[in-house]
Amino acid sequence: SGRSLAVLARKIPSGTALPPEWIHHSNELLPALLAGAWSASTEADKEVIKEIAGTASYDLFEAPIRPLLRLKDAPLDRVGDIWSMRSSVDAFVNLAYLLGSEHLTRFSQAATNVFSKVSAPPKPEEVFRPTTHRPSTHSMWLRDGMMTTMLHMAVLHEQANFVVTGSSPQEYVNSIVRNLPGLSSDYRLMASLNDQLPLLAEAAPIPFLEALESLLEGDKNSIQPIFEEQKGFLSSHSNYTGLLWALETLAWDPEYLLRVALCLARLTSIDPGGSLTNRPINSLRDILLTWAPNTHANAKQRLGVISHIVKSVPAVAWQLIAKLLPSYHDMTSATAKPKLRECEPLEQEVITYGLIWEQQAVIVDLALELAGNECSRWELLISGMSQFQPEPFKKTLTALEKYLESETTEIRYKVWNFLRKEVNKHRAFPNSDWSLKEEFLLSVDQLITRFQPTDLLLLNSWLFDDWMPDIPGKGDFTYDTSSEVERLRTEALVQIYSTLGADGIVQLTKMVQLPHLMFASIE
Repeated sequence: SGRSLAVLARKIPSGTALPPEWIHHSNELLPALLAGAWSASTEADKEVIKEIAGTASYDLFEAPIRPLLRLKDAPLDRVGDIWSMRSSVDAFVNLAYLLGSEHLTRFSQAATNVFSKVSAPPKPEEVFRPTTHRPSTHSMWLRDGMMTTMLHMAVLHEQANFVVTGSSPQEYVNSIVRNLPGLSSDYRLMASLNDQLPLLAEAAPIPFLEALESLLEGDKNSIQPIFEEQKGFLSSHSNYTGLLWALETLAWDPEYLLRVALCLARLTSIDPGGSLTNRPINSLRDILLTWAPNTHANAKQRLGVISHIVKSVPAVAWQLIAKLLPSYHDMTSATAKPKLRECEPLEQEVITYGLIWEQQAVIVDLALELAGNECSRWELLISGMSQFQPEPFKKTLTALEKYLESETTEIRYKVWNFLRKEVNKHRAFPNSDWSLKEEFLLSVDQLITRFQPTDLLLLNSWLFDDWMPDIPGKGDFTYDTSSEVERLRTEALVQIYSTLGADGIVQLTKMVQLPHLMFASIE
């Protein structure tokens, strides 16, 4: 509403608000409506305004609109050198029906000019000049304003009775985006449009996705440089964040979810990583999360997308599934949402515990398929299985048993030892919310007993890997844990010495993480 009660009154469907008084100044306002906002001190902005208005100079456009600032229900705001429509939506709804082919032709040419410029970073030897003083640089006000106008054309055309002769408003906007030179072939243009990409994607979803898919189809060098980070005074920044927000915006619509997810998966596969936490894989995970999805697609659709990614982009399959596995200490972040497009279904799916558990069961099944012979993957499954429902938990133990049967002694011991430590942790804190109940621990004990090594050193090394290893009763503060740990360590060393002699003690020092604890126990 632009902080205007008059605008707010006009937005009330059953209201009786009168038409705005500035409606009689439509000819003067149409160029401002199309521009949305601009900086009067930026030469590049003034050239664009002059082009949109079809006037010989910028002053000929500005002079007639200055008096409108004094209206009680002013359509424009001016703060310093910055001009903007007070409420761009209200202005579009009341004025857009007056836009003709002559206005749209000039706007299309201006939009191509503004949004096809690649912003080159300044060179070290270049004399410093503020952005607004660079003659070839358009202000963020103008770029955001014009992109917002394109979104209004695509989404609000029915409310505004806005028509495009020989075409449709959506196709008109699509043609502007499709005709941006380099959008589908030069990552630098995507980077230059970083701040406007969420608006561009919402205004023209299909052309945006086509352009991004084209960049991702070629050699990774055609888009990977977009992940480069520039060091700032306090933190780094990069020009790919707007791309992620654009994809997050489109992901809310089930119609675009699969294409968006595949784009994020392919971006993940070429993401070199960096200091920013906003990464493609995190966006993909937040969109598809079982208990808090950031999309209007239902559970069946989301699972279908996940399965398709696993098959189509195997390089990121495990990374995604691992982030979707049930976790006790879990969190999520809200993703970018559409500004104007409505894609929420009439009957929104209710997220119940049963629905979450059904999805998580599928995620666990996929994880078991992808785990293969990767030791680290099985360790991740072991550390998370306390949050699995009974059936997935049982499947995990069965699959783990087959894996241990097929592995070499060295790898089998590594996973077995991890499993033993996990069970010890749960028995050390039996009353914790995250702890497995004894009935489940007993089923794990069967695996531990079956694959227990006969080597005394391997059996007892865990006592010297941590300063205070997990043992039953550790979580009870009334229990003297340290004395019990010392007793176990001393008994282990005595048994090793009596069986293997001094050589056994020496070998143990080479195996454990904290060998100095052995000497403390010997003393």
